[in-house]
Amino acid sequence: MVLRPKWNVAPTSEVPIVLERAAEAQTRREIHVARWGLVPPWAKDIAVGSRAFNARSETVSTKPTFRAAVKARRCAVPVDGYYEWLKPTADAPKGTPKRPFFVRPADGSPIYFAGLYEWWKDPAAAEDDEGRWLLSCTILTGPSPEAGTDEPTLEQLAGLHDRLPLPMDRDTMDTWLKPEKLASADEAETLVEEVRNQAYRTASTWTLTEVGTAVGNVRNNGPELIQTVQGS
Repeated sequence: MVLRPKWNVAPTSEVPIVLERAAEAQTRREIHVARWGLVPPWAKDIAVGSRAFNARSETVSTKPTFRAAVKARRCAVPVDGYYEWLKPTADAPKGTPKRPFFVRPADGSPIYFAGLYEWWKDPAAAEDDEGRWLLSCTILTGPSPEAGTDEPTLEQLAGLHDRLPLPMDRDTMDTWLKPEKLASADEAETLVEEVRNQAYRTASTWTLTEVGTAVGNVRNNGPELIQTVQGS
C-alpha cells in the first residue's frame, strides 16, 4: 500500500487508519484507507458521513451513529499534524480574520487520534461489484484544556478552540485497538474515559505555529501550507 502525502485533508477525503483484527488465534495490526466521515451500516446513503467526521467522546457510547462502532470497531487515525483556526478576540476590530495554526508534535513524531470505523454496503450496487463496500471512519473529540494551566502548549490549545481531537500515547492506543467486542455501553464509556484522561498529557508535547490562509482552500495541497508565517 502506497500512501501519498497530503497537506490539506478535508472531511470525506480518504485517510489512513490503523486497526487490529483477530485472525488465526492471533491479533494482527493493519493499515487501511477509509473515507473520513463515518457511515453506519443502517444509513441509506453515504451523505450521513459528511456530518460524522468527528464524534463527541462524551456521547459516543449512546449516539446511534457511533454506539455500535465504539464497542467493536475502534481504530487510530495517524497524522503528522492538523490545522485549527483561531477566532479573533471580542475586542478585535470588526472584520479581523481568523488565523490558521498548524498543530504537531514538537519531536516530529506522528499523532494517533482515537477513531472508529464502519463498513457500509451500497444497497444499489450489484453483489459482484467489488466497490459495493465502503470503509469509513471518524475521530473522537473532547473538551479543550481550560485556560490557566502551567503547560504552555495546553494554554495555547485552550485559546485556540473549545474542542480537541483526542490523541493517544502508545499504551493507550494498544488498549484502544484491541479487537474484542465490549459487552455494554458502560464498558465502552470506561475505555473512552481512559483516552480522555491521557489526552492532555499527550497534547502537551505538541507545538503550534501560525501558517498562511491558503490552507483555507482545500484545493491547495503542498508542503508550503505548513510553513510558518513570517514574524509569527
